[in-house]
Amino acid sequence: MTNEPASLERKIELLEAELRQARRMASLGDLVSTTTHEFNNILTTILNYAKLGLRHKDEASRDKALTKILAAAGRAEKITNGVLGMARNRGHERIPTDLIKLIESSLVLLEREMQKYRIQIVTQFEPAPLAFVLRVAGFSFSTS
Repeated sequence: MTNEPASLERKIELLEAELRQARRMASLGDLVSTTTHEFNNILTTILNYAKLGLRHKDEASRDKALTKILAAAGRAEKITNGVLGMARNRGHERIPTDLIKLIESSLVLLEREMQKYRIQIVTQFEPAPLAFVLRVAGFSFSTS
């Protein structure tokens, strides 16, 4: 009977670990959903401006189309680099994190949604030291 409290404590620890894992998976699902939605928006922009550029033979229209395609591809690159950065960082430790980069990376994913409602975000950051942020199963934006 003396092992019963220890057994219950172990079960609680296991359930808490399962809950943490479920929360991580839910966060990953949210990230994948948001990223996929944003990539769809980017691809739509690229496809539409590519069609426009092919339809219009004048140099000004083609230059405008190529500029829009280049901007959309740059946005896709930022999103991809953010996701890849999270995938590379695995562990359960506190790491030095540039909070400005974290905010900017988050805003890249929210930018299109904000534009839809004509919301413009203006940021102004003061230099700040790195913060030690808990990195859990790949979810962080570190300076490394």
